[in-house]
Amino acid sequence: MPRHLLLLGAIFLLAPPIVHAQDRQVRAVVLNLVDMVALKNKTFRTSAQARMRWEGKPTDLTATAVVCYRDVTEGGYAGQTLFGLKIEGEVDGNSTSYLMPVYIKDPKEIAALKGWKFGAKKPIIFRGTIHLDADVHLPIRIENASLVKKEQR
Repeated sequence: MPRHLLLLGAIFLLAPPIVHAQDRQVRAVVLNLVDMVALKNKTFRTSAQARMRWEGKPTDLTATAVVCYRDVTEGGYAGQTLFGLKIEGEVDGNSTSYLMPVYIKDPKEIAALKGWKFGAKKPIIFRGTIHLDADVHLPIRIENASLVKKEQR
């Protein structure tokens, strides 16, 4: 067998498989309520550490209620809806909540969340990209969010 064919076969066997960006599963980071409250109260170590840890990374969060929403008509978020989703839990043994700003583009998901009844027992699970802005009252926002369906969990 010619050497060049053997060499080519060895290269194909040893080469890593090609994975397209859309096929790659990006692992979601954990953003818990303790860290959300620390960032809001500006007691998190530093904003630089927070940015390294979370900025631009995907996360999955569970909300208990849709508190408010606003259709955005101008600027960089035009065509999306900004939702205020309530995230509840315990921090230092005390029951607390955080109002998470979440931007959603999909019209079907927007309609589903607008129709969400306050006090519904079923939690809202969503996935999106974390963005931080230390200069505003709610320093964490989730962009490009979508609802997580049962089979995606």
